[in-house]
Amino acid sequence: MINQINTFDGYVDKSKNDSKIVRDRSGTGRTTSTPADLVDLHERRYVSFKDRLGDTFRWKAENVSTNDVQEVLTGCPGVKEAVVYGVQVPHADGRAGMAALVVDEAAFDLDRFAEHVCEKLPGYSRPLFVRFEKRLTLTASFKYVKTHLKEDGYDPAKCKGEVRFLDGSKYVPLTPELIGKLERAEVRL
Repeated sequence: MINQINTFDGYVDKSKNDSKIVRDRSGTGRTTSTPADLVDLHERRYVSFKDRLGDTFRWKAENVSTNDVQEVLTGCPGVKEAVVYGVQVPHADGRAGMAALVVDEAAFDLDRFAEHVCEKLPGYSRPLFVRFEKRLTLTASFKYVKTHLKEDGYDPAKCKGEVRFLDGSKYVPLTPELIGKLERAEVRL
């Protein structure tokens, strides 16, 4: 419920803010925040945004549509299938993009893929991590199963195939040394 004590200032733009408020006949307002928002409830009933759920993730203060990124990735020669999701990186706000790819090894070129990603996607939506799979699991309604991919994160020990990291404009192997640097926040993301 929105009142003088419990206000809603979700957006700087007043019209956008007002568009997220629904009022009943008495004038009492309630927010219509996207159901894909995950929030934390703190002491004294203070609520703060935590993360996006569903087919988006938040990185560098931007919401990233996984479907939009997947469409760009599958537009690269040699990429047969792509699943995109967000993964947590220590000391980073939000979730970094990661992609699981099924590729045609005869037609796929990693350097060309990196060029494609850097040319077609803004920095905040580029997958920082890429893993390679033989096949991707689908649900009965033909949606990709992302649960186990998200749980694996970018840990090469959990991922069955090779994992690469976007270092500038090239995907490089994710080595134990590089993982250590990521965990100590010594790598600019």
